[in-house]
This record gives sequence, structure tokens and C-alpha cells, in this order.
Amino acid sequence: MVALGGVVSVVIAVSFFIGRYTKTEVSFADNTDSFASKVDVLKNEVIENIAKCESGNAPKDKALVVYDNNSRGTLKGKNIASIGVMQMKVSTIQHFWKVLHNEDISNYDATILALDNDKAKALAKEAIFGIEGGVFHWTCANKDIINQVTFIKKLK
Repeated sequence: MVALGGVVSVVIAVSFFIGRYTKTEVSFADNTDSFASKVDVLKNEVIENIAKCESGNAPKDKALVVYDNNSRGTLKGKNIASIGVMQMKVSTIQHFWKVLHNEDISNYDATILALDNDKAKALAKEAIFGIEGGVFHWTCANKDIINQVTFIKKLK
């Protein structure tokens, strides 16, 4: 991608690749910014878009909990709680944590993590960009978001 003319071309390519204008604001005036930091801005945009779709980017003090009726038939039962800004289930957090950190996390700690917007977004970012298929754990992972994630992963 660097052969395309640098980070400006990467952002333009992402915009054309997903077939729409991206609202990412990246400062290109400061040449000291690393390529990795600019890619990180694109990753953060994906996380913010998922948060907006999943919960309206609910504030931490709302302590959002939504019960899933399992209408898609993908869960082991009905009324499984999706928690916080990223609307993650406790079992999903536990799975991500185990894969990413090779540690178990309790139901309590997983719930507290989900209710902390910054920590939930950080874990979602790690999972989406660090675990194959991680993005598919979100209902809002539409074609545009999946294309963005796929493209950003290729920028390494």
C-alpha cells in the first residue's frame, strides 16, 4: 500500500474500496505520525461505527443491558444479556479474553469490562483485528464494516 503514495492514498483507497466516503479525520500535515498510528485511526473508526450501531454509543452511566430473544437462533438460549456500549455477551468477552490473553476472566470481571466503554471498545478492537472472524460477533457487522476490517488487516 505504501507504493500507492503513502497514507493519504491508503485512506483514499479505503474510501473507494468500501464504496463510500469515510469520515475519518487524519492529520497528514505532521510527517512524524507513523503509518501505524494512521491505521489505528481507521481501526478506531470501525469500533466507533459498531458502537453507534449496536448501542447508539451509549454512555457508561447508562449501564446498557439488552436481552437477546435469539431470533436468529445463534445462541444456546433466549434472554442472553448483551452488555454495554459494544453489546457484548459475557461468554463472548470470556472467549475473546482467553484467546487474546490466554487467561480466564470471571463472569463478574467480564460484566464490569463490558460496562466500561473504553475497556469494552479496546477489547472489541483487539478481537476484531486480532482474532480471525472476530468481527462476526456483532449484529452490526454489515458488508461495509466487514470490508473495512478486511482491508485494514491487509495494511500491516
